[in-house]
Amino acid sequence: MNITAWQPLLAGIVLVVAKATPLLACPLTDIDSAKKHLADGDYGRTVAVLDACIQDSESQAEAHFLLGSGRLRLAQISEAEKQFDLAVRKDSAYRKPIGKQYMQIGTEKLNQDKLDQAAPLFEKAANFSADMTMEIAEAIFQKGKQTLNKRYFNLAVRMAPHYGTKIFNFLMYKANNASDKRCVPLYELAAAYCGETCGLIKEADKRLAIIVDGLEKNNPLDSKIARYRAIASKISNLTPQIKIYTPGIYPFKLAKGELTKWIRCNNPVEREYEFRSNNQKYEVFLKNGQKYRAWAGDRLPKTINSDLRIKASEDTVIFLTIH
Repeated sequence: MNITAWQPLLAGIVLVVAKATPLLACPLTDIDSAKKHLADGDYGRTVAVLDACIQDSESQAEAHFLLGSGRLRLAQISEAEKQFDLAVRKDSAYRKPIGKQYMQIGTEKLNQDKLDQAAPLFEKAANFSADMTMEIAEAIFQKGKQTLNKRYFNLAVRMAPHYGTKIFNFLMYKANNASDKRCVPLYELAAAYCGETCGLIKEADKRLAIIVDGLEKNNPLDSKIARYRAIASKISNLTPQIKIYTPGIYPFKLAKGELTKWIRCNNPVEREYEFRSNNQKYEVFLKNGQKYRAWAGDRLPKTINSDLRIKASEDTVIFLTIH
């Protein structure tokens, strides 16, 4: 048989051997080059080097990992995920290095206050390597402590639910050591993270009660009172000071600046009220927002369908008649 007759057979053998023994897609020189470019921050060249050699389906896990890392740095998220999945499929040991890649970039975004970009990166990091979850949650928590931004705290809890207690304890400590003006929003923020057991709740209860009492003595209609009570209702047992009265005559001996509790008739329909005093040195505040200064000659209403409080501007005795 001449050589011409052997050519088809030889071609078939070469084809079979080529399919059975695939060539290594990325030689070590390309791998080393890609590592150097990645370390130098030249992510474009990292991708270019590996793209040229990684087309073969039998490419090694390291090549897929490096290409995924380069694409991730270029914000080519979906392309990076494909390469990372291939790397893990070939070698599960790459799960942790991939998790670190996501965590590192997520931390950079976090430090740039780009929380919307950081959150999905952190979640992917935890999916690839669950043992990174606590480290990620702690980094987010520390950022929340710096900013007092609820979005950071919420993400920390999403990553690790038990961080809710840690956040609550931090905010309560900070609130308890803050001024009256600054503590209320901190208590309000803490309320969002109060679980079934909140050990410091009584401290907030007492503090808010004192603050509300002070506000009411200055102005029972202060708009902050309702807000502070709403906050208190989330985390304490602070309730409005209301006393129920039946129709009759009630004397109130009040010192200068003293304020009665909210007075409410046991029958909620509109009723007739009559006020008498020895010197007219008092004010009447209605729950509906109206205010009357007897000492200034304001005409007090005879019929009222709202809770009311009486405040003395000087030492006085006031007789309230509810008909």
